Amino acid sequence: MGKRPREERIAIRTGVVIVLIAVLIRVAYLAQYSALPDWFMLTVDNWYHHHWAQAVAGGDLAGGTTYFRAPFYVWCLGLLYAVAGSGLWVARVFGVVVGLLSIGATYLITNKLFDRKTAAVAALFQSVYPLIIYFEAELLLDPLFMLLLQVVVYRYLIWQESRTPRAMFCLGLAIGLATITRPTALIVVPLVLFMLVTFRRQSNHLALRKQIIMLLVGLAVFVGPVFVRNLVVAGDPVLIASQGGINFYLGNNDDADGLSAVLPEPLGHNWEISQITHIAETAVGHDLKPGGVSSYWAGEALRWIADHPGRFLALIAKKLYYQISNAEISNNRELAPFFAEIGLFAYLPISFAPLFGLALVGMLVHWRSNRGVSFVVLLIVFYILAVLPFFYSSRFRLPLLPLYMTLGAAGAGHIFRRLAHRRRSVAAWLLVAIGAGLLTVLPLYPISENRSVQDIVTRGTHHLARGEFGAARYYFQIARERDPSFPEVNLHLGVTFLRQQYADSAEFYFQEEIARHPDRPRAYHNLASLRLVSGQPSEAIRVIENGLALAPWDITANRILIRGAATDSSLSPDEALTFIDRAVDNSDADIQVLLEAGTASLELGDSVRGQRYLEAAREASPPPIETDDRAFTPIYDEIVRDLHRARASASYQLGYLHGRQGDFERAIAFSRESIERDSTLSEAYVNLVSGYLSVGQRRQADSVLSLGLARFPDNNYLQRLRQSLIP
Repeated sequence: MGKRPREERIAIRTGVVIVLIAVLIRVAYLAQYSALPDWFMLTVDNWYHHHWAQAVAGGDLAGGTTYFRAPFYVWCLGLLYAVAGSGLWVARVFGVVVGLLSIGATYLITNKLFDRKTAAVAALFQSVYPLIIYFEAELLLDPLFMLLLQVVVYRYLIWQESRTPRAMFCLGLAIGLATITRPTALIVVPLVLFMLVTFRRQSNHLALRKQIIMLLVGLAVFVGPVFVRNLVVAGDPVLIASQGGINFYLGNNDDADGLSAVLPEPLGHNWEISQITHIAETAVGHDLKPGGVSSYWAGEALRWIADHPGRFLALIAKKLYYQISNAEISNNRELAPFFAEIGLFAYLPISFAPLFGLALVGMLVHWRSNRGVSFVVLLIVFYILAVLPFFYSSRFRLPLLPLYMTLGAAGAGHIFRRLAHRRRSVAAWLLVAIGAGLLTVLPLYPISENRSVQDIVTRGTHHLARGEFGAARYYFQIARERDPSFPEVNLHLGVTFLRQQYADSAEFYFQEEIARHPDRPRAYHNLASLRLVSGQPSEAIRVIENGLALAPWDITANRILIRGAATDSSLSPDEALTFIDRAVDNSDADIQVLLEAGTASLELGDSVRGQRYLEAAREASPPPIETDDRAFTPIYDEIVRDLHRARASASYQLGYLHGRQGDFERAIAFSRESIERDSTLSEAYVNLVSGYLSVGQRRQADSVLSLGLARFPDNNYLQRLRQSLIP
């Protein structure tokens, strides 16, 4: 009677100790991390999730186009932002909580497969594993997907015990939730069907069909609404997200190295959704929805594979090796230098090599005797096969780590039991574990030096976005010393010098970038801007035409074209307006381009065209965040503010235009609209006061003037209006 309660008390105490260890390690990690500049250096995927979650928290629940990424992680983060605020601490602590729940899931799964002692060892492994600790605190979906994949495994084990349709339905629900986090989870469906057919106890086909139906119904509960949403919002029959095609091509193209999200030049590492969309639409000859863009790039990848079967197999071999390699690869940040900055990690030396060695022992020992282990092993195999056609990153292996830990704890237990009983076979098992671990550290495929250069450039762009020009120049110059031909390193140096008003140095580096990478458009944009600032609009137009030839859709390039045309005295008004019309046509009704076009048209004396463009800018909507390249950058919030301000400016300009035309009612309406959209536009207050005065509404004019002077006490126009109203 006393033995079982005593075992339960020991199990509870063990669990509490493991949780305390996990929590203390993570608190110490966050404390050290938050003291580093890296805390604020979000990578492109982190920024995208952060900005998208902010939009969700702000009420943009339906979105505007097909999901580019699976939405569930962002929904969770957006809900949290709506409740607790959109700070980095909120997001990182959320990831840590998800990680702690994953440790609990590891314990439950391992206990169900083996016993409490093995479960405690597996949970302890996960509590102190540095890579998992790192990814938990990043704004990435992978820790949540890791947890949900564990829920799938746990629900499968429950179904394996009961074999009831209800348990199968719950398993389908779990797979569906994991799928709308990362669609790779769909690979579990054929695995479950395989297990269902292979190991079913009954031969009743009706019962088998019922199980399959319940699995698919459960799956559809979460997947179905996302699919319907893509149809309703975008008219695009994409099941979850549209990034699959380009991700497939990232792993299979002329420049693919198997470890990077890199496209053939001139796209390289810094490719954008707008670029791949333009290329796809140009190739097929008509506009495409995101699902069509994805299909195009999937087809390109298949064509490349058919044309280069040898290189494809070599890439598969390389990616397969890295699936079991001890090296940790990140496509956004170099992990080794960062880990070296975290003093805590020096005391947590556990890595993948011993884990894989012990897990292999656990697999071999329990593969045949434990059907739950069979499922786990097959899930690992199916998952690896599913991700091999893409590119490898350690965060894509992250969901498998808890499963390796479960098997590794079982392997360690088997070896220790053999040692305790002095079994001769222990040497063989030790040899298997050590041999497998050594296999993971063999440098079969060296990592390119370009990865470290990219990380340095990323650090530089972080400081550049924050206006820390000295630090930005430091990192860009280091990157240039290592590889002066690395794409955009000279461009960023030029931008840094330009921000510091060193025009000659800026021009040198822009020209250097163009000389080394003539097929990349951004250096042309910056050089053309430099020509505009120096009063050379004709030269600015000539330079920007080179950039537009490479990226005709680019917003910045088309705004430069409009400014150049509006100020180039060598052009007739009709010639300048032709440039302006072309810029608008290129830009897919972008708000800022329309505003520039409207303002420039008015300056050139074409009030009809100017009014048309201003009204279009006033009514235009910002691009949907799901496919907005700017959401991947640290300045997205600033860009959103600029877009809202542009719409307000369009309303102000229309108010001013109608006032000049004597249509004071519309002038008043547009001026009020401008202030409602952006209360920082002092010109709109001047317009509104003037409008009210023009129709004899003195009281309203006094009220608006008081508000305007309270906001802009030094505004000369408002001061003059006040003087004119004083009796």
